[in-house]
Amino acid sequence: MQPFVRNSLQSSRSSFLWEFKDQLKEGKLYSLKNFVVAPNTMTYKITTITNRFKTMFNFKKTLLDCPDESFPKAMYAFRPFYEIRNVELLIKLMLWNFLVRIKI
Repeated sequence: MQPFVRNSLQSSRSSFLWEFKDQLKEGKLYSLKNFVVAPNTMTYKITTITNRFKTMFNFKKTLLDCPDESFPKAMYAFRPFYEIRNVELLIKLMLWNFLVRIKI
């Protein structure tokens, strides 16, 4: 496995990058403090991947594991009810899991 390749933590300061390398695991939930997200001005490039934003860490940064089972770990594609009612379209969407809000 190659960590930090795509959709990943990238840093021009190797001390920041390697400090988190062994802590971050794909699919886990983390709490990260003391950082700033800013537009990427592209004044220097450390990768060939173009990112709209950059993350800047300060020296008091903290990364904590958050074992919160209530946090959703799956992505949902929300569809309007008229698509769900249409059986032919529903089969095409292959929508097997439903997230429903019931009003009483």
